[in-house]
Amino acid sequence: MRSPQNDDVIPVILGTELPWRQGATVGLAVQDQWDSQVTVPISVAEDGTSRMAAPLPAPVMVNGELAAHADLEWQVDVHWQPGHTVRRRGLDSRELFADQPPLMLTWARSSRYGVTYGSRRYDLVRGGARPENALARVALRHLSLAAWVRAKAAEHDLSALPSEAGRRASLLASMLGGRRRYIDLFGGPLLPALRAMLATSAKTKEAYPNGDGVSLSSTEGVLTFAGIYARVADMKLADVRELADAALRAGVLRRGMVLRCAACEQKQFQTVEKLSQRWSCVRCNALNDLDRHAWKLPADEPTWYYDLHPVGRHMLSEHGEVPALLSAYLRKQRKGQRGMFDDLEEVAILRGNQPQVEVDLVAYTDDVLTVAECKTPGELTGKKGRQEVLKKCRAAAWLRADRLLFATTAEEWTQATRVMVENAVASFSEWGPLGSPQVEFVARLGRADTET
Repeated sequence: MRSPQNDDVIPVILGTELPWRQGATVGLAVQDQWDSQVTVPISVAEDGTSRMAAPLPAPVMVNGELAAHADLEWQVDVHWQPGHTVRRRGLDSRELFADQPPLMLTWARSSRYGVTYGSRRYDLVRGGARPENALARVALRHLSLAAWVRAKAAEHDLSALPSEAGRRASLLASMLGGRRRYIDLFGGPLLPALRAMLATSAKTKEAYPNGDGVSLSSTEGVLTFAGIYARVADMKLADVRELADAALRAGVLRRGMVLRCAACEQKQFQTVEKLSQRWSCVRCNALNDLDRHAWKLPADEPTWYYDLHPVGRHMLSEHGEVPALLSAYLRKQRKGQRGMFDDLEEVAILRGNQPQVEVDLVAYTDDVLTVAECKTPGELTGKKGRQEVLKKCRAAAWLRADRLLFATTAEEWTQATRVMVENAVASFSEWGPLGSPQVEFVARLGRADTET
């Protein structure tokens, strides 16, 4: 299409290409009570869900002309500050109340900016009651992403729990002081050094040819600080030291020495907390002197080494850092933009005790809900691959996701995988009235040239 005034092409955007996927609504607001602020006490659960400890005041009309109509009903919008919960998407009304009473006083729905509830009470209101006593006074809750996913799954008689990998990620995040710090560590510049602590050989000279690490076994190794710094790209030494110190304070990294027991000759890592002039072997419990026989080289003084917490090792050995890399990438894409970002990784959805699907990452940003699958390498093939894609489609349909994202650390997704995924999504028969979510592919996660 061309403009009649000039030859510039005017782009035509179809409804299906618009960035929002929810139906439009129109509302009228009472100017006198628009943007009123109310303070109520709240409690915050471990998963981040906020719950009102007292009900909101009755939504009494202050406009005299409107208040004169005794049979008038209206809707009350409640916007939490700050707001982070998933909006709209038809959440069960009961999930929005602080308590779930058997008899509902009114109804509520998840709306564009928060929660909307009906002004009138629907239970027994005695005749002659004052007008404000016929109005609902509700206590609400503001769901975290984890609580929202559980509530949405419950609508389909399902339960949503952290998978084994999710529990490990949650533990590490708790140790570090929150998910954001977890992402900064396992999806940030120290990741190559953390990966290097998964030794590739029991022989130190093969695993660490530059002499900046020691193999404790064929799969476990420790690094010197020089070894950590050598594996971090484009950072000042002081900045790397600061990142390492933060991980040490959290207990995710541990500083110590590599020593050999004089009795059983077991090579082992001893944390600084356990070191003294007389130290105990972790294998045979024999007492040893902290002398050159224990550390061998260098001849003058022992070397400090850095070890990764066993939970972190387990997570990396199963490529559990890939969802963290995707989270870091999605956060980076929003750099400079306002609005919230929240995500949840490694969610298992079950029917009874039977696992239905595991979702590597659920992300919510700017009212876009993403269900993501993370792979290394980048390939989904054959009947098994198609079944895996259909499981992700089912999870996306249950959660009413806007985007299905497939991410990999590999160089690229194969063309065969792209075609198979797109065909599986197109043929899936359980999408809602808005149709299938947008499908995207991300490759080269964790690199500067990550691409969508």
